[in-house]
Amino acid sequence: MVALRRHRGVFVSVATALAIISSSAAAAAQDSGSAAVELTRETAQNFLDERLPALLDEHGAPGIVAVIVADGEQAAAEGYGYANVEQQQPISPSSTAFETASVAKSFTTMAVLQLVDRGLLDLHTDINTYLGQGVEVADTYPGQPVTMHHLLTHTAGFEDALSGDGARSADELPTLEEYVTRTQMKRVQPPGRFVAYSNYGMSLAGYVVQEVAGMSFEDYTSANIFGPLGMASTEFLPASEARDKYDVATTYYADGSPTEEIHLAGAPAGTAVSTAEDMSKFMRTLLGGGELDGQRVLSPESTRQMLTRQSGMDPRVTGAGYGTWQFQLGPPSGLGHGGDLPGIHTMYVVVPELDMGIYVAVNGDDGENSTADNPLEDLRFSVVKEFLDTFAAESAWPDAAPDPSVDLSRYEGTFVTTRNSVTDFSKLRVFMDNLSVSANDNGTLSIDGFSALDQTWFPAGEGLFVAENGEDMAAFVEEDGHVIALALNINPTQAYEKVAWYEQPRAHLISWAAATLVLLTVLAWPVAAAIRWIRRRTHRGSPRGASLARLTAGLAAASGASLIALLAYGLANNAVLEQWLFTSPAWLLLPVTVGALAAAGSVVAAVVSWKRGWWSTFGRVHYSLVALAALLFVSLGWTYNLMWTPFG
Repeated sequence: MVALRRHRGVFVSVATALAIISSSAAAAAQDSGSAAVELTRETAQNFLDERLPALLDEHGAPGIVAVIVADGEQAAAEGYGYANVEQQQPISPSSTAFETASVAKSFTTMAVLQLVDRGLLDLHTDINTYLGQGVEVADTYPGQPVTMHHLLTHTAGFEDALSGDGARSADELPTLEEYVTRTQMKRVQPPGRFVAYSNYGMSLAGYVVQEVAGMSFEDYTSANIFGPLGMASTEFLPASEARDKYDVATTYYADGSPTEEIHLAGAPAGTAVSTAEDMSKFMRTLLGGGELDGQRVLSPESTRQMLTRQSGMDPRVTGAGYGTWQFQLGPPSGLGHGGDLPGIHTMYVVVPELDMGIYVAVNGDDGENSTADNPLEDLRFSVVKEFLDTFAAESAWPDAAPDPSVDLSRYEGTFVTTRNSVTDFSKLRVFMDNLSVSANDNGTLSIDGFSALDQTWFPAGEGLFVAENGEDMAAFVEEDGHVIALALNINPTQAYEKVAWYEQPRAHLISWAAATLVLLTVLAWPVAAAIRWIRRRTHRGSPRGASLARLTAGLAAASGASLIALLAYGLANNAVLEQWLFTSPAWLLLPVTVGALAAAGSVVAAVVSWKRGWWSTFGRVHYSLVALAALLFVSLGWTYNLMWTPFG
């Protein structure tokens, strides 16, 4: 379980579980029927003092800061644990800065909507209208252009490759213009069809701000958002520069070691720092209709668009506002954003109907000795969940019960995350983020997968199901009378697309494992030779071609073993895996590329072996199986972008 917790943010995605608390308030309301506690300065302070130290100890993280706002004011703010464990440095809500990660997307959205307010941008115009030279969104779907509306709701249909999102050093970081020019994500779905979280899409939105405003994105946000709101310790800048300028908390892995610094490109998607008290000002601005202490930075209409649903897979489950996500449908409705990087986890949620909100930042992954029950629910999630349960419990969900008379077989199948890559090896994420759906005779569904909080689901309406434990809802999406996707209420940041049997990750994994086992049988050849040598038995020498054939097959097996060893090494080393994912070093493609050449040679040799009668019949059958296994191994490597090709 530690391994899953450690690599969740890297392999599954930064926001795979972004809204896991979206269902918790509803579950609490249905279970207890109790009324929400009134949020006052006293109850806010009591909540922080009583629950945060206890939850910090339970999750084993190094430190946490939280701020609560209510009725236009900051109700309470506290830090617990340490900003730097080695130096025993306490956390200050006013001076300790945290990397915001993807919470910064809300800042970027506010900048975009400011330009909409000024009449300089239109949310529904082809985004190419605003892009500079050298940057163009491809016309992959004629007549269906990508617009700013799509970028702000993550429905543009871009792939989500991680290659190019990072650099090996701060000196190698590209500018925003260089990043969006070099890293032009492929369009893999028509705009508006699916939700698929996109860092590139938000970076593109920030680049539009830069182009239209005629100044750098970083300068624009400082001059038009952070400055006017008095957010003196908030800024978009690389992590290395932030540590020189602000008192930034040190971040830690689950084992307690400090994280390696990641140099991320695409500033608008998440390279800002802020303090808890600065985030208090930002939340109060949103709740105040775009105004704080007489300083207006956004129109009431644009603010409303950030705090109301603008898109989603199904209106019965959570969706997206502009630059925000629904954490609970309501009433009362709660929206906000979360952020994840190795060793940093942030989140804010505001509840407009109740004029309240909370921001939480944690400077470490849950510890290896965490006693938390749910590995998907880290310290940050637990705090926000308890806050909503206590002060803003959601009304009950639709009634759900088994119905044996209804045929649910149409919903069966395998569904994979829409947040996926088609061009780099981060496509491997589908192995951890897919769902298997099967119908049961008693009128329920079974949904199995890393993101499914329960296995048994009851019907609650046409295409809508509620988990037996009351903590999630699933809505199936249809197109032309066929089920094409499902959406989970706990995670509006992505959908799950139905795939054919030959595209199922589980089938690929089984095939890969079987191919590997067959390839490993080539070890029998040197073992047999060694035994003969030990026993001093003579053996008729093989033709030179036969010996070369076995060497070729051995090279294919060695290539497969090398790939498995590399992946195992990466999974065991946080910093290494992060560097690989964000920089995609070319040498990682070497094992499968070499294996492809060896596999091709082995297939040819297998044919020749039957024509020339090399080895015994069993030997030829064995060699043929090894050649086919090598071919299967390589084809799967190619499928997951682990092989170099001259076509890019």
